Amino acid sequence: MPAAKLTRREGIKFILDPLWQQVNADLFEHIDSLQSGLERPIEPSTWIDVTATAADRNGNPYLR
Repeated sequence: MPAAKLTRREGIKFILDPLWQQVNADLFEHIDSLQSGLERPIEPSTWIDVTATAADRNGNPYLR
């Protein structure tokens, strides 16, 4: 919070990107706004494992 306080005291807008995390309520008084610049990444549990597919296709258990 000291960085947020200093920037606002100097007249600089403080915009916070929480990176898909919750923001502590007491931080809101020290920031000017919240803004997300990136889309939320997909969860690892939904990733597709392409290693086995490539290994099966080449008949080789190891990828090169």
